[in-house]
Amino acid sequence: MLREEFNRYKQARIANQEEDADLLAEFEVWLSRKKVAHAAVQRHRQDVAPFVNAVRLLKEAATASPAARRLARFMGCWFLHQASSTDPASIKDLAASLKQFSAFLEEKGEIGADVRNDLGQTIKEAWNQ
Repeated sequence: MLREEFNRYKQARIANQEEDADLLAEFEVWLSRKKVAHAAVQRHRQDVAPFVNAVRLLKEAATASPAARRLARFMGCWFLHQASSTDPASIKDLAASLKQFSAFLEEKGEIGADVRNDLGQTIKEAWNQ
């Protein structure tokens, strides 16, 4: 029984990793089409990689707007100040990457404009703290 559960978890994790890689590849292509410089594309991809799994949570919580807003607040505020370098330039780069990623997700139909706008507002508020 335990082994079966572990195998299901392992298969789901592999599938999630493949979905994550596909989403990041799509994001990279999307940025390239926007004529973003190659170095910037690579930086944005690296910056948003930790958030790809959160996108899955956003999709699952799509009907629960408050949950999506809480996640956006977490992504925009806590991560900007706690998980990234304290260097203001690094924080600014991460904020730009999150904005690009949210624009990509909105265009793709993964999130709504309200979630993207809330994330942008949260980033502004976090930056001003």
